[in-house]
Amino acid sequence: MSNNELLNMKRNALMLGLCGEYKKKWDSCASKKELMDLVLDSNGVDFLADAITFGWGCSQEFLLNEFADFINGKYQRKKDGYTSELYVEPYGKIELRSTLTVIAGGRASVIVPPNFFGRVYVCGDGGSLIFGSNGGSIELFVYGEYERAVTKCAKSLKVKRKDIKASQWRK
Repeated sequence: MSNNELLNMKRNALMLGLCGEYKKKWDSCASKKELMDLVLDSNGVDFLADAITFGWGCSQEFLLNEFADFINGKYQRKKDGYTSELYVEPYGKIELRSTLTVIAGGRASVIVPPNFFGRVYVCGDGGSLIFGSNGGSIELFVYGEYERAVTKCAKSLKVKRKDIKASQWRK
């Protein structure tokens, strides 16, 4: 595994104020799965989305190449009473199944199942995401300066949206 991007991301995170507890957790990771579990916990997903979007973390290409076994529906973190997963440059259809979902780039139709509730973090470089539902509800966090095309196409979908235009880490 190429550690240069990971080391740069860690160095940047430390300079930007990564807490000691998270540094210890990161230092103890001995596998890609453990790293993925760290960034997909409830505190890590916004950290990851910010890092990808605002250029101080790993690139989408790096994640596609180095973490292919843990993205795009191949892995779902199931810990601490919730689930989470990461999609990198997805195309086609994504049916939400996790409490927390990070979507970095891509062009996809995102299906929100009936009676589903979750958080979706949209980040990185990509095309449009079209959300459809038959009665679901999401909190949608959209990262970046540009106006990303995120469309709600079903009246029955409830969306609470928050746009994050600047890094929450680079103050």
